[in-house]
Amino acid sequence: MKYRGSILVDSHVHFHRCCDAPAFLSATLSNLYRTGGPRSDGISSVAVLAVVDGQKEDGFERLTALGTNLPAPDFADTDRWISHSTDEQISTGFERDGRYVVIIQGRQIRTRERLEVLAIGTDARIDDGQSIQRVI
Repeated sequence: MKYRGSILVDSHVHFHRCCDAPAFLSATLSNLYRTGGPRSDGISSVAVLAVVDGQKEDGFERLTALGTNLPAPDFADTDRWISHSTDEQISTGFERDGRYVVIIQGRQIRTRERLEVLAIGTDARIDDGQSIQRVI
């Protein structure tokens, strides 16, 4: 498959319990598309987030459990977000007004050396406190 658009990636994202999902997704589009710049050639862009959950976090699971239609955030006069499943258990997608956000599951592991390692594209639970050599 050949994709000609831009892929705008944020590889270290947390979806905390206090976050409103529609507002979170809208802010994602706003921030990544502003940073990546609008395309003047008519070719689409897709935003990709790696939601990296710590040991006791479940942000990715909460996003995938939201259902097919999310209300628009209160501050925006926009259409609803539509959830799209993927063929993978470690990813999901959302679309609004022809713009897409792909969410990839990941883990944040805190090592014994107090470094954070991001494992992107996995649902494996990896214990904190191990040596960095063991985690990697």
